Parts: sequence; structure tokens; C-alpha cells
Amino acid sequence: MSSVTLRDVPPELHKELKESAERNRRSLNAEILWRLENSVGPIRRVSVEEIKQKAERFREHLRAKGFTTTDEEITRFKREGRP
Repeated sequence: MSSVTLRDVPPELHKELKESAERNRRSLNAEILWRLENSVGPIRRVSVEEIKQKAERFREHLRAKGFTTTDEEITRFKREGRP
């Protein structure tokens, strides 16, 4: 497991983290890890194929509700509001 050292932690932040750790019955280290994990979320690589499958399922969902879109419309929607 990797280690990280935090330097120059402002006293107020340190105090708040320590108090929060006590309230949550965690060590200071466990509190910081919990907060980092919850702010970053799970790190997972998504394949292009998975994205394509998800997009196709969404298109099928739209078609089932009576909406139709072409590739050109999707490209136009993606570019809307961009410089």
C-alpha cells in the first residue's frame, strides 16, 4: 500500500479533520482516506465498446418512447453552445 505525507496543513483544517474523525469514530488517517475516496469516487477505466453499448441502449430507450435521432442531429446537439 502507498503512503502520502501531508505538509503545511492549516491548523483550522487539521482541527476540523480531527474533530470529524472523533465524531465518526475513525482515526485521523481513516477520516482523510474516507474523504478522499468519497471526493474522487471509484476509479475505473471504461472501454469504448462499453460507451458505445450504453449509447445504443439509450437510443433504443428514446425510440421506444417515440423519439428518433440521427447521427447528424446528435453531432449538432453536441456542438451547440460551443465556440
